Amino acid sequence: MTELGRPDSYVVVSHWESWETFEKREGGTEHKDQTAPLREFRDTPATSTDSWR
Repeated sequence: MTELGRPDSYVVVSHWESWETFEKREGGTEHKDQTAPLREFRDTPATSTDSWR
């Protein structure tokens, strides 16, 4: 998936069994270490997962 008019953008979609499972993974150090190399490519500031509910 890409943003309309921006073929260089991508949307990442995932499915989680529960919000709690997602929050545990999102807040874990393993996840942060794995995604660190991608941070330079973000075009939006990091958001709090609290606003996603």
